[in-house]
Amino acid sequence: MTQDSEQRDGRWARLAGLSGGLVAVAALAILVFYCTSLYELLPAALTQSNPVKPNTALCLLLLGLTVVTNSGDQTTSRRLSTLLLLPPLIIALATLWEYASGWDAGIDGLLVAGRSWDHPVRMLPSTAVCLGLLSAALLLPRDATAAARSALLMGAVGLA
Repeated sequence: MTQDSEQRDGRWARLAGLSGGLVAVAALAILVFYCTSLYELLPAALTQSNPVKPNTALCLLLLGLTVVTNSGDQTTSRRLSTLLLLPPLIIALATLWEYASGWDAGIDGLLVAGRSWDHPVRMLPSTAVCLGLLSAALLLPRDATAAARSALLMGAVGLA
């Protein structure tokens, strides 16, 4: 690798880390609003249209943290990112199973148990597919072909 390509890769890694950090902060803010009484202070237009569901926010938080982790040291970040990616993948697959089978696994209310909502708290099937594809793309080894990663990422973007 030339010095120019290493610098370019370093810049892309920093940009990816920053983007992942922004996603994680936004998702954490959504979770704080859901899990506290701050949710009731939001205008009705934000809470009734199509709000981000708690499980979706948790998945986005973990995916954002994974991107931040992957932009650092490779040896420790690989194990940590695998641990961070398993919950979003499991939540996405369980949600799709709930839709396909009609069975309620009860995962939708785990983060906000005991509260009543004026809208369903289950993420949409398209969201579950996107989060599952993003998790799978990030689970691929770093040396996986760019085509394999791109295919999964473009599938997620296309469904969004």
